[in-house]
Amino acid sequence: MVANPLVLRIVDRVRATLPATVQCSVSRTWREVPAYPASPDKNLAEDLTAHTFTVFEAALTPLEEGRRATAEDFPITASQARRRLRQGVTLPDFLTGFRIGQETLWEAIVDASDS
Repeated sequence: MVANPLVLRIVDRVRATLPATVQCSVSRTWREVPAYPASPDKNLAEDLTAHTFTVFEAALTPLEEGRRATAEDFPITASQARRRLRQGVTLPDFLTGFRIGQETLWEAIVDASDS
């Protein structure tokens, strides 16, 4: 399949600001989910940043390819959920963080659509 040219333009705009969007998502998660800053794991912020970037790329790629996303597009998420448990982040907190990430990505898509 080939994506609509308008969708491709939006994806390009989102990718151009992806590092800032990832950082916004990570910052929001840190502020809104107390389990993240409470974690004793010093690598959590770096792990969250890498995971968020990977998830955002996984969400944009199917759009770019003109297809629906599938579970196979997000292979890292289950292992990251298990890792968060070891880092002191419960599954509900992980899911809240994931929701924040999806909201942040959606906001970036909407912003890119307006330009």
